[in-house]
Amino acid sequence: MPIAAMIDLGLKSEGAAKVTLGDGSTIDNFVARGAVTLGSQTKMCDILLDENSTEILIGLSLLRGFKLGLVITDTIVLLYDEQETLGTVAAFVSGLPRPDTR
Repeated sequence: MPIAAMIDLGLKSEGAAKVTLGDGSTIDNFVARGAVTLGSQTKMCDILLDENSTEILIGLSLLRGFKLGLVITDTIVLLYDEQETLGTVAAFVSGLPRPDTR
């Protein structure tokens, strides 16, 4: 989350954490504790604050905390509840059109 949003939301930094990015590089971020709401669920979570960020990114750790899964293919991005079986998700994905790879 952009560090500027910390002030608007009344968050207070509780330290710092090393964060590994998708490209393998490591950066330091401030950490604040706050309530995060996804759908109808609200949980207290650690929120990473980045001075270079301009948008809010949801990481895999947060998704796991909400018991959500993520499937990404070349044609879809599917966010699903852990209570749904992988069979249900596989059936959904198998019914999607396949891209032309010619």
